Amino acid sequence: MLHFFQRYHHLISSEQLRSVVRVYDHKGKRLTWYTLQLIQQAYAPQQSQASSDDHRRLQQELFDIQKHPEAWGLVIPFLNNPDPNVQFFGAHTAQVKIARDW
Repeated sequence: MLHFFQRYHHLISSEQLRSVVRVYDHKGKRLTWYTLQLIQQAYAPQQSQASSDDHRRLQQELFDIQKHPEAWGLVIPFLNNPDPNVQFFGAHTAQVKIARDW
């Protein structure tokens, strides 16, 4: 996980970084919060200013999260989220989990 933060330290504030480091453990609400932060970083309007490599790395981190068994727990909360990007990721996670893990 540290490699991710080393690559993206310029995209998030030091306080956000400390918060993510404190809570990241791929479980329950902590995974949900962390993934929401990644989605917002990857698809926020200011993201268009980030390099294509940074955007690619953010997307890869999101795809890697979908590989974890705990990702099933993201589907319902994300489908119920008002942000369309989060809803899409929730639907995509359901599709990925069904295709790979069912």
